[in-house]
Amino acid sequence: RYLQEAIDLADHQKNIAQLNSKKYSEIFNSTNEAIIIHDAKTGEIIDVNSSMLGMFEYDSITQLKSAPLSELSSNIASYTYQ
Repeated sequence: RYLQEAIDLADHQKNIAQLNSKKYSEIFNSTNEAIIIHDAKTGEIIDVNSSMLGMFEYDSITQLKSAPLSELSSNIASYTYQ
């Protein structure tokens, strides 16, 4: 009985996580604004949305990950690489 309850709870939590992930993806990729998520310490690009790829004329995040983060800066105060 307890095992089945634990399995049911795990399934429910998995379904919620999948729904939240889908909602996040839809919002993340539906905006016209460029969004880039990167590690502040290392500068490693973790994720970008499709608007970001289009604005900087990249075909994929894999291609973008090889670019230095400073190349993606607008260089307009207060949006500079620093």
